[in-house]
Amino acid sequence: MEPATPLMNDETETFSRMTPVEAFLATPASSVRSETPQDPEHQYLWRCFPDHVWSQRVRDTSSWVWDFGYDIQNLNGSRRWVCKRCIQNKSPRPRSFAEKGIQNANAHLFKGHGIWAPAEATKSAAQKKAEKMKTKDQRSIADVMKLDTRLPREQEIANSLVKSFDRNHFQRLLLEWIIEENHSFRICEQGRLRQIFEYLNPLVKITGASITRKTIRHRILSAYESHKGKVIAALKQSSGLIHVSFDGWKSGNRHSLYGIACFFRDENSQPRKLVLGVPELQTRHFGHNIAAEILDVLDAYGIQDRIGYFTLDNAESNDKAMEAFEEQLSGAAALSEAEHALWRRKGPVGKLHNLVVEVRRSDQLTYLLRSIQRSEFDMSSGPRIKARKPLDLIIDNDTRWLSQLYMIRRALTLRPFVEQLVLKHRQQWEQDNRSRRTGNLRKSAKEPQICLEENQLTTNDWDVLDHLAKLLGFYEDAVKTLEGDGQQRRRKRGWVGSYGNVWEVIQGFEFLLEVLEDYKKLASEIPDAEHFRININLGWEKLNKYYSRLDETPIYYTALALHPAFRWGYFENEWKGKAEWVTNRHPNKQY
Repeated sequence: MEPATPLMNDETETFSRMTPVEAFLATPASSVRSETPQDPEHQYLWRCFPDHVWSQRVRDTSSWVWDFGYDIQNLNGSRRWVCKRCIQNKSPRPRSFAEKGIQNANAHLFKGHGIWAPAEATKSAAQKKAEKMKTKDQRSIADVMKLDTRLPREQEIANSLVKSFDRNHFQRLLLEWIIEENHSFRICEQGRLRQIFEYLNPLVKITGASITRKTIRHRILSAYESHKGKVIAALKQSSGLIHVSFDGWKSGNRHSLYGIACFFRDENSQPRKLVLGVPELQTRHFGHNIAAEILDVLDAYGIQDRIGYFTLDNAESNDKAMEAFEEQLSGAAALSEAEHALWRRKGPVGKLHNLVVEVRRSDQLTYLLRSIQRSEFDMSSGPRIKARKPLDLIIDNDTRWLSQLYMIRRALTLRPFVEQLVLKHRQQWEQDNRSRRTGNLRKSAKEPQICLEENQLTTNDWDVLDHLAKLLGFYEDAVKTLEGDGQQRRRKRGWVGSYGNVWEVIQGFEFLLEVLEDYKKLASEIPDAEHFRININLGWEKLNKYYSRLDETPIYYTALALHPAFRWGYFENEWKGKAEWVTNRHPNKQY
């Protein structure tokens, strides 16, 4: 029998204006059950659950999931929740759960139909996991803008927002702004600035469009190299001389930089100005050092033979640099022959020093060394070797501990690449200085210093450098052992101990003196034995000089004598046959 038609009143009129979902949720349970049995959804429900009827529940159902399910029970009175969406979609196996397992209905609604629990309601584990992922910047633009992509109109809006944002264009604009306004590269990492970008367009954060200072540096260098060819081409098209101006400047972070600009007329005879480079001068500001850095830049653009005038300030170092230019533009090397000869007398280390100085002063040689390594790595089938990055040579100096050791170690690591570098550099020099008419080298051409036979490292030289690296490695161990504050703490790999203890100083001296004595005996087996032995003796004398000065500070002997593991017996055992040493340092036998 059909139910009676309700009278139209204010309440029913309001009800008629509700959306289908609102009307369903507002309908009392009795109304739902009073629907006609000919309802297609109900017919499908009873077809899937033939031995069930509507639930005759005693208490109200407080869980929100009942709004999305049918409440039925079997002949034994056991209640069951049946998913309305599954019934509406005529799923072959609509999901249902017993009243006691209603939390499973929560999970099904989220996983199966994308229905999220209200903010104040109990959430399924799957929903909690999804929300946690969203907090890790994995939200979509639809989530941020609260769009339901299942609705065509809102899906179109989300797609339009995504298409309107170009990640690469945003990064390029940011990069250009930083360069044009001369901002610090770190500004792109400021939290407030990133919040502004993300507020204006959430896709900045969603797509990971923010960049770091390292990315900026890399892109600027890449852009510089990619456009360098255009500058070289423009300079070649200039018909006249190219004039140069440069000046030094020390940055706030103590980098000594030289800005180099050139002035010329282009192919249309229009005056032009270009900045060629801003090299850093890492050595003392002597004239020949400045000249070497400037010439490296000019050589990189191939304009050494087209230089006109220099415009500089009246600093004395610039006068010296001009004198060096006059000599070097005529073919002399950046490092004078006298300096080469002086270092060459120092043997393999001196030769290596000359080589490293030449390579580090020249961008051309530095990039050539890197490209040789890169080519070798790319040819390898091993993924680890392919992923390696090219290394630069390390230069020694007079103020850094063990700097020669680090220079030698890096050179030994790069030996095959260094040998290829010298060979290719010579081939390039011959190609540039060979007459096209006769095919012979020009008489005015001066061979680069590192290509001269007397300056090249031989097999014996490399053997000597290998022995020196091993010897200096003992010094490195001693220095690192004595570095520290003497405080015990947990070290790497769980070891507990201390470094820099006073009682270790004498042991360090004794250890190094013994090493030098051993190398004296091995000197005859090392190439250039006499030169090696002389250097060992000089090292022994210098070490013994500092060792003797420990007498001025008795704390070193006292600390070792009071150590329970050594006591005074250490000196008696270590200095056997040298009783006067023991007596002089322990006259009263107090310990």
